[in-house]
Amino acid sequence: MQLSFVRQQAENWRRDIPGARWFKADLHIHTIDDAPGGQARLPDGIGEPADSPEALTAYARRFLDAAVESGVQVLGITPHCPRMSVADDLSAVWKIVEEWNSGVDDTGVPYGEQIFAAFPGFKPRLSDGRGGLHLLFLFDPEIGRDRYLRMFDLVMHGRPPWNGRQRAASPLGPEAVFELLRDNRLQDETSDDATPWDYLALAPNAFSESGLLGTPSEHIERKDFDARDIVALELPENSLQDEALQGKPWVNEFVASNRLAFFHGSAAHAIDDIGKRHAWVKMASPKIEALRQAFIAHDSRLRIGHELSPNGDFRDLSDPPDTMRHERPWLRSVSVQGTAAFFDSKHDEPPVTFEFSPDLTCVIGGSMTGKSTLLDGLRVHVGAPPPQDDRMQRQMDERAAERFLAGAPTVELDIPGSDPTAEAHERWPAEFYTQGELQRLAQDPEAVQHILSRLDASLTDEIHHRERDLSARDRELGRIASRLAEFDHELAEAEQALDRSSHARDELGVFSEAGMEELNSAATSASAWRDVTTAINDTVDKTGDLISSMNAVRLPVIATALDETTEQIDVEAERLDQRWTSAAEAADALRDWLVEAQRVAAAGLRTHETRRDELHVQVERTLADQGFDGARINEFQALNAQAALLDSYEANLDTLRAAADELLSVFKQGLQERQELVAEQRLAYDRILHSIRARFSGRIAARRVDDGGSEPLEAFLTDLGQRGVTRWWNDGKNELRPSPRVLLARLDNGTLNAVGMSSTVQQTFGSCMTPAMRRNLAALRCPDRYRLEFRTMDAQYRPLDKLSGGQRVNLLLSLLLATSDSRPLVIDQPEDELDNRFLLETLLPALHRLKGRRQVIVATHNANIVVNGDADHVIQLDAEAEHGHVACSGAIEDPAMRDAIVQTVDGGDEAFRLRRLKYGF
Repeated sequence: MQLSFVRQQAENWRRDIPGARWFKADLHIHTIDDAPGGQARLPDGIGEPADSPEALTAYARRFLDAAVESGVQVLGITPHCPRMSVADDLSAVWKIVEEWNSGVDDTGVPYGEQIFAAFPGFKPRLSDGRGGLHLLFLFDPEIGRDRYLRMFDLVMHGRPPWNGRQRAASPLGPEAVFELLRDNRLQDETSDDATPWDYLALAPNAFSESGLLGTPSEHIERKDFDARDIVALELPENSLQDEALQGKPWVNEFVASNRLAFFHGSAAHAIDDIGKRHAWVKMASPKIEALRQAFIAHDSRLRIGHELSPNGDFRDLSDPPDTMRHERPWLRSVSVQGTAAFFDSKHDEPPVTFEFSPDLTCVIGGSMTGKSTLLDGLRVHVGAPPPQDDRMQRQMDERAAERFLAGAPTVELDIPGSDPTAEAHERWPAEFYTQGELQRLAQDPEAVQHILSRLDASLTDEIHHRERDLSARDRELGRIASRLAEFDHELAEAEQALDRSSHARDELGVFSEAGMEELNSAATSASAWRDVTTAINDTVDKTGDLISSMNAVRLPVIATALDETTEQIDVEAERLDQRWTSAAEAADALRDWLVEAQRVAAAGLRTHETRRDELHVQVERTLADQGFDGARINEFQALNAQAALLDSYEANLDTLRAAADELLSVFKQGLQERQELVAEQRLAYDRILHSIRARFSGRIAARRVDDGGSEPLEAFLTDLGQRGVTRWWNDGKNELRPSPRVLLARLDNGTLNAVGMSSTVQQTFGSCMTPAMRRNLAALRCPDRYRLEFRTMDAQYRPLDKLSGGQRVNLLLSLLLATSDSRPLVIDQPEDELDNRFLLETLLPALHRLKGRRQVIVATHNANIVVNGDADHVIQLDAEAEHGHVACSGAIEDPAMRDAIVQTVDGGDEAFRLRRLKYGF
């Protein structure tokens, strides 16, 4: 007897994706075992007889090749009867299983590396109702061929499966069959030992006459089935769940109460139809337990493989789940090697390796086993942004430096699809949060707004682009307001200069009529005569000094010549004496002429000064008669120069005014365009806010507070330095704090009392509001703020800042998990004060929806996050003294991992059983 099945392990699946991953599954496939009833067709090219070993081997390979070609990776092989004939144990089902387990295709690639799981099964007709009841039963191959075939015989209760070409019904009803299966043991004929095995029951053709839901009065109302018996219902061939359940409240109730899933299967009678109808299942192990977990957690681990096109046609999913896609960044593994690190390994041993799912990985373990050490070490190693709180950052740095990175270990990251030359945080741009950081998010309105902006992927990019545009316009409007203030100063100076020049020109006209030009001419002449007289006087004095100096010079005495040389000297001396005498006489004559010129110049100066003085008196008298200060005669030249600049001052003022007007127009246009952007941004956020209630079933709500970020206006009013204005602002209620636009409008129309300003404060504020200050105020923008609210047990909505710490974390985590952000999310132990009801109703559904879009790693002690969050991979850490290690890793379908979860986060088997007893479950 064949009592065992030795599975050949294919390593490629876990190597590619640690933990659970998506597989295309067809769980309802017939084989040529059904040939006696005419229910299967032998493929072309396979020789007769069909029940020969050679034909069966060829058929099994063709069967597996067809599955590979159609992309099916999980097979449910379910003929009506698993034998080729009643007389022997020859089974096409089992030949397929054997070939899958140990065979290779024509290219030499093992089938086990192309098809993840193959479950032998059968589809008997049980004695129930008018036409009997069809059910699908699937088993692990470990049951062995002989137990598998004998199990079918037991289900049929010894009755042959075929009456000629007609299917025979088992004499047993579903209750008896399930009782047999629940015993979960099948006695070996050659041994006294009982061998445990596992199974899965599905309801094929559930809505047909022979299906589970076909005759409700016979199958449903007796309530003979529960989730232990049947885990999923097969939908009609071209129908989806909504269509199949429409108008059938009794079916909806039955499905909901038993948490049943839905799937499509091909019911293929020919290998060409394999995968024609299918489902997608998420599994970490090629075992029945993994498939059962997928159906139990059907919200996140099961998807119908079909959809309706926009025109209503039934088609394959246009975007099927695929864990192998690398468009989103994810960390597959981290290896640490270093004897001084907390996660140490000796240099002659393999490094300590942590593997992560591209979807949800939970890190569990007791206190001080290294959960925070692992996450903090990763955060520091990849260079992710640290906590903004200084104390949190110090704690993180200490844990990372003293434990994870102690001794400078070798740390290697496996990040699929990334550029190995890039910085670590560019390759894996994870967002890290501790519970304390999540608490701080509640106090950061900009962080809340950023989370909201990512709730609708179709709006995220335009919202962020618009926000950048708004910030740029804020800066530009502020710059323009400052430049307009400079224009105000320049215009004031230009207008003053023009006024002075224009006034000077007016005064020059009066001066001209009063004879100022004659006076000016006389004054010029008098000044010239004064200059000449002064020059002559100076020359006379210098000439006298010259003559005195010349008279003091003594010429040499002429001696009698003694020789030729001295004779020559005497001649030269005589000549010098004659010349010097002539020069002295000329100097005397010059002095006489200069003295005469001095007398003439003095007379001329007196004449011109007298004329000037007479004209001056005349002009002063004329100016005085016209009301002008005669003393301003002395400013005539300055006025003349000032008046000469009038045209240039006028041109400069016109240029400045044109530039200021143009810039003011740009400023006003900028204000209008910015307000239009604000309106567009509000519409986009309104769409998000309206969707939040529906998305979270009313448990979370959000509302917009227009211009709620009043910090810019508060700074502006404080800078005014007016106590009354500052006191008004600080004393005002929130609803009386206007936006800059409203404040300016009320200032203009005199209704500042509507925002709580007294008449005194209004007067003070108005006096401060120069044109420049008005523009500065107009350039300000108080950003909108968003208030999150949570519906409490009393059905009342409570603002975020009024919630408990755990409720805040739940709410913000729910929003974070619902965003369109594709960056990995790493959360360290968010469960303190965790509201488990909110967790189950809101947080976990959001976590399920996130799968396939974002890698999430959570260190936790909370069983709900691990189990009901349906972790795709779990890492259990343990530690001895100052060193930690991976005690166990895998998914919940792995028995060792399931035990580790129970012991670590559920308190152990006994605690789990005691809770069930106390609750009465």
